[in-house]
Amino acid sequence: MSGLSLFKKAEMAYMLDSNVPQAFDLYVQSIRKIIKNEDVAQKFPQPIPVPDMPQELLGIVWRNFVGFFRDPALGFTVDNAPDAYKLLLSFKPSSTPAYPEFEKRSGKRGAELLKGMQITAGFTLGLMAWDKRDRATAAKRYNEALALAETHAPFVGRPTAPRSGLELYVYNDVQECRSNLAKLVASDAKNAQLLGDAAVGRKETKELPLPTARIEPDGSITALNEITFATDVCHACQKRDVKLSKCSKCKKATYCGRECQTAHWPSHKAACKKAAAAAAAQATAS
Repeated sequence: MSGLSLFKKAEMAYMLDSNVPQAFDLYVQSIRKIIKNEDVAQKFPQPIPVPDMPQELLGIVWRNFVGFFRDPALGFTVDNAPDAYKLLLSFKPSSTPAYPEFEKRSGKRGAELLKGMQITAGFTLGLMAWDKRDRATAAKRYNEALALAETHAPFVGRPTAPRSGLELYVYNDVQECRSNLAKLVASDAKNAQLLGDAAVGRKETKELPLPTARIEPDGSITALNEITFATDVCHACQKRDVKLSKCSKCKKATYCGRECQTAHWPSHKAACKKAAAAAAAQATAS
């Protein structure tokens, strides 16, 4: 059975039979069939009059596939849909190998389609991490998706020419991804200020002096008394970001780059030597 036939069967299971699990499984089968045996950039036989709908069959199936993971009402997770999640995870931006057959079999458009799928996979994984209250992983996935998007201008709004199909679909995801990451960074900065601890870093869990509100996937609001930080802070300029470089000696202080690290060294030197010595002593004792 072809990828197109499997997709049509999935649509019938979803729309006519309301069999969501079967439709989801058929989407997975369709994606794998196309990737394994077909032209990944093949167009869908009939044009779909939706501006942000990819024109490629694989792009359409993928859009529906990740949409099922994103819909909290459907409730698909790594626990109840492990095979589908494995497929999604294989497309995260940092995955290797990254499906070389896309470009090999379908040229430039195949490579662009792969990039779009990786970006939307990263965004989806970020949303799923957020739903599990894993702020650090959510920020990491958002950051990976945005970094990859920067390598293809239409996905990030350059140039300003009209976008449609795959480019518009991914562009819209990128905008939402950027907004979500900005909210995480701003929230971390605010909470660090409330704690009076500007240096609190990624994956550190702190009890808050005042509860903070969290909007759950179902729209309800939960009050949290503690929070795990999603970002690190540059010890020189105080800018917060997901991926900063650590001091090679103490492995504690984080920086935007060499310029910030060099500027901060005079004030960091004493603490760095103390931390490095303590780490060395602990290693010797163990």
